[in-house]
Amino acid sequence: MKEQIKRIILALFIFFIMFGAGFYLAYYHFDELSDTGPISTDKIDYQQESYLSLERDSGVEVLSEDMPSEPIISPAGNKLAFIDPLQWETVGSIFLYDYESNSLTELLSADQIEDQYTPKDILWYNDDYLLAIIGYAFGTVSVGGDLYLVDIETGNPRRVLGLTDYQEVKNIRLDDQYIHLEIAEFDENFNEYQIIEERISRSRLDEVI
Repeated sequence: MKEQIKRIILALFIFFIMFGAGFYLAYYHFDELSDTGPISTDKIDYQQESYLSLERDSGVEVLSEDMPSEPIISPAGNKLAFIDPLQWETVGSIFLYDYESNSLTELLSADQIEDQYTPKDILWYNDDYLLAIIGYAFGTVSVGGDLYLVDIETGNPRRVLGLTDYQEVKNIRLDDQYIHLEIAEFDENFNEYQIIEERISRSRLDEVI
């Protein structure tokens, strides 16, 4: 009788250990994958302004051989965005690669923006939107452009910052609360500029998207 009770207790102990381990693997490992996503920098082969590919379990996907910008990974880790081509005095497009569907789409093309304007820099705002600096593609005067929010479902660009004729957004960076901007402010002859710093509250932008 005592041996039977011991076997029952041992079986119950093993059951609870296995149940706990299974719950841990199912919950925590899945959570880890959802945070990091399937795309990581070690799977990307990027040769500056010449070549971009991504390693998948099924093989290597060549995404560009036409002087692309350095790709940026979405916060969820399942998408890549890049400008192609990114070249002096050339109009490019924003491309979006979706890992789950293994599809590459031209998200924002030249005919969706002002004539002779091009994307110059992009940054993920969240998993649904990109921030893009779009400016004049030709000549030596333009060092940046206007700041746009690009919907990754539709590709529609929306200007999010009003600037004067003598100002261009040159660089952008994000933190948890703000979009930080470096704005080039030109003199009246467009010969020289100085950098001024501004910031936009993310909460203010979230209210309109």
